[in-house]
Amino acid sequence: MTPIETLKMDIESQGVALSSRAWASLCRSFAETRTSAGDCIYTQNHIGDHWLFLTEGVAGSRQNNVDGSLSIARFFEAGDFCANLTSTWKKDYSSDDLVALTDVAGVEIPDQVFRNEFLNGDEFGLFLRLKLMATLCFDKEVICIKTNASTEARYAFLEQQHRNVVDRVQQKDVAAFLGITPQGLSRFLRKRSRNG
Repeated sequence: MTPIETLKMDIESQGVALSSRAWASLCRSFAETRTSAGDCIYTQNHIGDHWLFLTEGVAGSRQNNVDGSLSIARFFEAGDFCANLTSTWKKDYSSDDLVALTDVAGVEIPDQVFRNEFLNGDEFGLFLRLKLMATLCFDKEVICIKTNASTEARYAFLEQQHRNVVDRVQQKDVAAFLGITPQGLSRFLRKRSRNG
């Protein structure tokens, strides 16, 4: 299945019926894209002009910390929209890079099309509003778990909400999300394994 076909299937799974004419018109502005693991999808040095609907793989919002380390604020998987949100919406530079943590594929939607559909669109606009509301709710969960929870609770959250991340992403990236070093993650996992 192509990324555009996957996007259409996701739209239909949300209960949104797009006419074939509306879909054909929208598709003319879409571009299928692939990015290899480790490469930047969108960088903080570029003002965003596209939104990416991820259809395969795992991406992460990566930030450089003052001490030179890296942290991952959030993971994105198939079915998620991702962009440098502040950059794309506010037309300003972002504080993070969107990085492919595995090989990824998706559909790029120009910001002008996304914004017009989000604000004024009927069927596809409804889909975008539903997806963005789900994203905002999930982001709230991520903020709460990362600021108020133990390493155990944060790791359990990953296991429940991001099984593909735990199984497919490098340990250094999992550690960067948890806010610990890769060595700290290894110790944590050994202790967790011993405790059953």
